[in-house]
Amino acid sequence: MTDARINTLSDEDAARVLTNVVYQWLDRKGVEAFVVNQRFHTAVQKQKLATPAWASRDAGRSSKKLGSAARVALAAIADGEDRSVSEWVSAELDRIEGAKAQVLDPISLSIGGAILIGCILAARVKKIGSVEFYKGVPKELADLIKAAAPAIEKPL
Repeated sequence: MTDARINTLSDEDAARVLTNVVYQWLDRKGVEAFVVNQRFHTAVQKQKLATPAWASRDAGRSSKKLGSAARVALAAIADGEDRSVSEWVSAELDRIEGAKAQVLDPISLSIGGAILIGCILAARVKKIGSVEFYKGVPKELADLIKAAAPAIEKPL
């Protein structure tokens, strides 16, 4: 069951939480994250698709589409079949709640890229092609992930 706190996150906080979950993936399963990300980009390039500007590395601090994609990805990861990965979401939600009492430092320069990688992780833990994951994801990003599904769903 999706953690209700995900839906209450601001766009910026949703992006921040997903970025931190991506860092957990990179820290704990770096090779997997790298290989899957490379497969995704190769598949997208072969099909001559473009990553939406709001999901790129140069994206700003927050936007409605970025926040929406982050919340959907977080819910998919939290509800995914890998309990250790879903625990990353819960831990980051706990952490951001604790940080509300303090001043939060600026979001990193790579937030947009991390959102895209987070959506790739969400697609993997929700078994790509699941209608649940794509519902609510901005169309241009859902199209990219669907197009790259065969490349990123196969095991390493």
